[in-house]
Amino acid sequence: AAGSGWRLNLHHDLRLLDSPAACQLLFDEEGLLLAANRAGLALCGLEPGDWRPRHFAALFGHSLEHWLSRHGAATGLLEAGAQQFSARLRPPARRVDAAIRSRPLAPPRPAPAALDGMADSLFASALKLLEADIPVLIQGETGTGKDRLARALHAASSRRAAPFVAINCAAIPEGLIEAELFGYQPGAYTGASRQGSKGKLREADGGVLFLDEIGDMPLALQARLLRVLQEREVTPLGGGPAQRLNIRLICATHRKLRARVDEGGFRADLYYRLCHYPLSLPPLRERGDVAAIAQAMLDGMGAARRGVTLSPELARAIRGYRWPGNLRELSNLLATLLVLADDGAVLTLGHLPAALREEMAGQGSVPGDSAISDLLRRCGGNASAAARALGISRSTLYRRLGKAAK
Repeated sequence: AAGSGWRLNLHHDLRLLDSPAACQLLFDEEGLLLAANRAGLALCGLEPGDWRPRHFAALFGHSLEHWLSRHGAATGLLEAGAQQFSARLRPPARRVDAAIRSRPLAPPRPAPAALDGMADSLFASALKLLEADIPVLIQGETGTGKDRLARALHAASSRRAAPFVAINCAAIPEGLIEAELFGYQPGAYTGASRQGSKGKLREADGGVLFLDEIGDMPLALQARLLRVLQEREVTPLGGGPAQRLNIRLICATHRKLRARVDEGGFRADLYYRLCHYPLSLPPLRERGDVAAIAQAMLDGMGAARRGVTLSPELARAIRGYRWPGNLRELSNLLATLLVLADDGAVLTLGHLPAALREEMAGQGSVPGDSAISDLLRRCGGNASAAARALGISRSTLYRRLGKAAK
């Protein structure tokens, strides 16, 4: 079996970091725990088969990105609770150590909170499709978590120990995407590697292939992909024998594929091959209480352990904002606020970047003058306390109250 992710080894003794006695944890690129050996399970407070979502930041007090910015893929010291460990982080690789591979930690489905307000029924439907070898098509606005859903599906599926291979069809130059997907023989084209390449499709053999932004795939390539899906075999560029494929497919796009078909930008036959039961991820603003989602995300990043919370006024502003960047925008903001916050801090409007405060004010998300008067009354007339809660100076508070009185 093969797997992919950031592998973290921990032990009190630096010399035993690569021994079977070390805690071994596997994280995805978002910092979500995918697998662990028995020692790693114990460190996370879990029993074999007992799944509860765990995030790198919740375990170690800072994000995976923070570790990488300081240490890179190298050895350093890491605290977990009251303990200090020697730690070594390795980047995603084709093979996962047998100690991890033999004890994959994957639930039948994650808790709804792990997917940031997504309906549990949507995840369950997607997982059933994937397990039945029916292509999973995920549609939704940019930043709604299509990539995170795809990775969570792989981690919860029967192929969790097999490869998860992702390719962004919009990010690779049109002239290279065919070679990336299908591979090529040595010397197939100018600049090709002398060793050739097996391609992403063959890398995903036995596992899951995730084609992100498939709505931007070039038309000529769509025909080849359709043929591969129908025949379940791939022929590399430059010829050679066809190779049999055993893959499960997840596709995602922010485009309306039906409209793309009508416009001539997407093949109708490929559309019907992929579109058995399309799933739509709702934008963040339609996922219920966005402030509750934000606090849950903060807690998953380690805020609960540090006592960092949202003020009522900031929570109200978060609920009222449209979040055009969806989960990605909110997650990036919260991770930054958490890095800047002191332990025990109550995050207010004043912690937000000025540009975001102005944008929220333009949408009516930031409290108006009447709301400020109400807050002042709730603070017992204490202008300093009201100003702190709003994240503004006392002079600004008095100025806005003065305008309201005119």
